[in-house]
Amino acid sequence: MDLASQLALLAVEPMAAQLGNFAADRIGLVIGAVAGSLSTDAAYWSGHATAGGLSPTLFIYTLPSSIIGELSIRHKITGPGLCSVGANAPLLDESAALLRSGEADAVICANIQVISTPLAALLQQPEAAVAHALLLERHGPGLREWHQNDRDIKQVFATLRAQI
Repeated sequence: MDLASQLALLAVEPMAAQLGNFAADRIGLVIGAVAGSLSTDAAYWSGHATAGGLSPTLFIYTLPSSIIGELSIRHKITGPGLCSVGANAPLLDESAALLRSGEADAVICANIQVISTPLAALLQQPEAAVAHALLLERHGPGLREWHQNDRDIKQVFATLRAQI
């Protein structure tokens, strides 16, 4: 499993017990992969010059949405899923839309940033391996506060975590 998926699983694990309060098809997943799957893509491509060639086990993680698949398998979630790529992904807007429209009763909203050493050098950015996750419920806390900080996702996660 790639690092982004591992981090997402770890970030969601503390809320696993709460997921049992909802039908599996009523839980949504909204995932923001800040750098997409670029770190895994770089690791996968580096195998072209090695004995044995490209790794089929890494290939499945060359899509940012593979995180949704891993979370769905682990927690048996069959509700709607969305993966967004980029630093300013509209994670909370999309989560709120799923809840307000009635498509989901709860949404796991997660933001994952993985920038490996080779990718950091290429992008001229610092290395990173961070994941944050929240469980937002249609009738629970969280929907009021997201408007206050909708452009700074890290601040939103910090604000909501402190209140839940």
